[in-house]
Amino acid sequence: MTGIRNESRAFISQITSRPTNTKASDRDSQKACEIGAVGNAQKVKMTCGAKTRSGKPCQKPPLQGKKRCRLHGGLSPKGADHWNFQHGRCTLESRKQTVEGNSYLKQIEELAVQLGMIQRKRR
Repeated sequence: MTGIRNESRAFISQITSRPTNTKASDRDSQKACEIGAVGNAQKVKMTCGAKTRSGKPCQKPPLQGKKRCRLHGGLSPKGADHWNFQHGRCTLESRKQTVEGNSYLKQIEELAVQLGMIQRKRR
């Protein structure tokens, strides 16, 4: 039994050891080991992925809950926080309702003046 344990420990240490001087092909295989399978679930390293000026994808991690890093639009405000957010309070329908409400108030004011409840406003 101890022989099997020693062999498995040697195999694990061989997989997890990282050489200091590596070639490009070795680095690619090392990256594949970092991304590779852990049990049945896969461990994937998340990156921003936006195209940089050099033409390569950005390698920075995205902000929490976002798809991009802070340099590539992850800090952009969304929804009501955005400066150009359309809230719907100035639509044509709401303006018509305001005009109708104001005309209704003018009618009530005229009726109150005719009944002597209030005095006419001086303009």
